[in-house]
Amino acid sequence: MVFIAAPLYKKIDKALLKDGLILGSILFVIFLFQTLALNMSTATEVGFLTGLYVLFVPILSAVLLKIYPHPFSWVGVLLSATDDAYCLSGGYRCFIRADIGDYKRFFS
Repeated sequence: MVFIAAPLYKKIDKALLKDGLILGSILFVIFLFQTLALNMSTATEVGFLTGLYVLFVPILSAVLLKIYPHPFSWVGVLLSATDDAYCLSGGYRCFIRADIGDYKRFFS
């Protein structure tokens, strides 16, 4: 594997290392919050909230990158956000309770 990737080492510069360090640090914090949430909540609840990463991609791409998703994506975001708010509020048969671990996972 090292021999296959060796030609790519020449393309590594300071900007790439800086961007990689920033993204790696963000990913570390996200995994840290997820692990802490697993100690305070059930795996089902944390897994549900982890799936919200897919929900936030269209939102963040529109806000940060100015890349606007298809209108059907916005419908999906709205429906998913509505369902998540319903479940976190203790909606019927979603979560029996929403504890501190759920909210830590939601905001990570």
